[in-house]
Amino acid sequence: MAYTQEEKERFLQVLRATNFNVSKACRQFNNLSRETYRNWCEEDEWFAQAVKDMLEEEIDESEEVHRALRKGIPKVKEGKLVAWTQRPDRRAIEFFLQTKAKDRGYVKRIEQTGKDGKPLIGQDLESILANLQEIPTEELIKYLGKRSDTQ
Repeated sequence: MAYTQEEKERFLQVLRATNFNVSKACRQFNNLSRETYRNWCEEDEWFAQAVKDMLEEEIDESEEVHRALRKGIPKVKEGKLVAWTQRPDRRAIEFFLQTKAKDRGYVKRIEQTGKDGKPLIGQDLESILANLQEIPTEELIKYLGKRSDTQ
């Protein structure tokens, strides 16, 4: 069944009303199949752009909410902060800094080291040198000689 531009516009209204839940929007729009929705997105440039624009608006709105969470909503009386309607959210602040301020060092990294910062595999240089001192010099020279022959 071919759908008109007006029907697609009505579907977009339903999609927005269902908070971009495609399954719900399809059910509410005369049980439209997801396949038809996908076809519209792939074959109709106008429809695909309209969906993309609507999603961009949603992202913008989410960023506004995130901004309010990050900064908080102060209660001001006579020019002074007296309380918070909404306190700043630490996780929102961290998320913002980790995504938007990476160049300033706000990057979440996982340090992968052994106990007390030592390497995971092998030994640190001090313990290698300490072990070398315990090996008799003649054995060490023989070992090093064999190693240079094989390389």
